[in-house]
Amino acid sequence: LDFRNSIDHFMRRKDDVVSFGGEDQKHEVSDLPGLTDKWFSCVQCHLKRVSLQFHLETSNGFGVQLANFFFEKAMFLEELYIDDGNHKMCKHMNRKFGGRITNPLQPSPDYKVTSMDKKLVALRLALRCCHNLKTVAADLSELCAFEYRGGAPPPSFRWCKHSPFQVLSCMLDFCGCETTDPRTLVKLRDFFHLFASATDLKLKSARLGAGVSHGVFSRTPALPIFATLRELELTGILNNDDTAAVATVTRILERIPSLEILSLFFLPEPREERDQYRHCSNEDIFNEHWLKYDRYAPLVVPVGMEIPCLRKRTKEINFVHYQGALAQRRLARFLLCNAPVVGEVCCEFAKGPLTMQTQLMEEIRGWVLNKSANMMFF
Repeated sequence: LDFRNSIDHFMRRKDDVVSFGGEDQKHEVSDLPGLTDKWFSCVQCHLKRVSLQFHLETSNGFGVQLANFFFEKAMFLEELYIDDGNHKMCKHMNRKFGGRITNPLQPSPDYKVTSMDKKLVALRLALRCCHNLKTVAADLSELCAFEYRGGAPPPSFRWCKHSPFQVLSCMLDFCGCETTDPRTLVKLRDFFHLFASATDLKLKSARLGAGVSHGVFSRTPALPIFATLRELELTGILNNDDTAAVATVTRILERIPSLEILSLFFLPEPREERDQYRHCSNEDIFNEHWLKYDRYAPLVVPVGMEIPCLRKRTKEINFVHYQGALAQRRLARFLLCNAPVVGEVCCEFAKGPLTMQTQLMEEIRGWVLNKSANMMFF
């Protein structure tokens, strides 16, 4: 629950304010009461096409709220058509959706505009809970977004070799324990090569970095060069005694020369289940937290390393559910001390005493090289 709260705080760290009509008219893009908080199986599991047409005498935020509802909830959405007259709603919604919705007459790389009805087609493939899937055969020539949630090794893919395979948005979630089998890691490495054209990548695994520190990833063919990747999210557990975290993240970042945004989501370490018959006072439950902080622990990390993206391109670094464990602090210090051009740092702490959070906050402030950077702590 604490980890989910951390993600929610991080996602809401910036106010979603969108301009409509005149420059001075501002409206917050909020949820729709009675819709956003409910489950609609037809929307979540079946809806593929949505057409919205508005006849608005004056500009308001309802159109963006409704489009946001379908965009976030319809997991199999393929087409989203919006006609709002001349209120330029699509232009303003790009601020909320990160440029993923455009006017039908202005094609975007994420969508295909059909010549007959000029609808925006989001071509996305989602494979979830595919623990026994061996092979996927499909026409992936126009695929823009891909999501995989299942075990390792992932399935093999067969597609038309004459058509380019260029996924722009990719989410990979490997379930189960970390794998150390070299044959499985080779398949995992080859799997990464399918998504070398991605602009944003979300990688979740039991251990932060999906085992990339293994020697398999240093041999030819090594990790692909993600030349167009701009945003990277890494999610996983980083144990307190993990000594390979810096090497793992370094190996990944060295293959991403143009990375602009790096986000690390630290999953909590598994805990022993509390004996249901053991009495716990309200104070014990209240004081239970995830934070760790040892001010005397050695934090020796490589400094002055030439990682191109960190030295020249990375503008934003985020730490989510930061617990202050030794390995996390080493990794945070390494990244911040080697990122001179970073302009924004955000840290969302795990639940814990305010005094301990303050100590961790001051420590992070001291590591940031650009003292004029925008720093946010939650």
